[in-house]
Amino acid sequence: MALKCSASDPYRRRILSREQDDLKNSPNKWPSRQQFRWRLTGTVGGLRRSAMERAIARALRRWAAYTGFTFVRVENGANLEITVCTPDVDDPDFPYLGDNSAIAAHASMGPYGSSMFLDERNTFQAAIKLNNTKTGPKWNIRMFHNVILHESGHVLGLGHSLVLGAVMNRSIDEGTGGFTTELPLGGEDIKNIRAYYEQVDPDRVCINCG
Repeated sequence: MALKCSASDPYRRRILSREQDDLKNSPNKWPSRQQFRWRLTGTVGGLRRSAMERAIARALRRWAAYTGFTFVRVENGANLEITVCTPDVDDPDFPYLGDNSAIAAHASMGPYGSSMFLDERNTFQAAIKLNNTKTGPKWNIRMFHNVILHESGHVLGLGHSLVLGAVMNRSIDEGTGGFTTELPLGGEDIKNIRAYYEQVDPDRVCINCG
């Protein structure tokens, strides 16, 4: 079941992300040597595509440093599609939350495929969709990096954290520098991703393994 982060703080503008099952990690895990081939389609908020791609690469390198995963940009054959919902689209994933909140993105959580009985690594896909509609945030490149960092955590299978300052916290908040500074992974994020992938088959997707 997909849940949106609908809580908002009326005193501080915050960008909220969208996830599945909130605090729970995905029961489906990528192989420990998974290679993600990512592709960006579209741009947000007037940002240059080249700048967005560099920000994506920086964000993904942060996760790569603490996992066995590799991330490669491709033009074809992507298994991680990063797309943009354009201003002319009325997307139900991105409802209006009021002047002080916005849903910045939606991500798949863990690997998915046409059949969950097929567990070869190349069967499975992942996706991040960015909100560039009228309900979205006013993007800048640092904010974009932080949203990608958060959403790619969901792609890897992590749920949300209640720890203030964690990248996987439910919100990217102006008060924590999330609008003006490229955030690193916090200690909680690093601990959780290491624990989550502590024992995983290097060659096969782990289905319903908790």
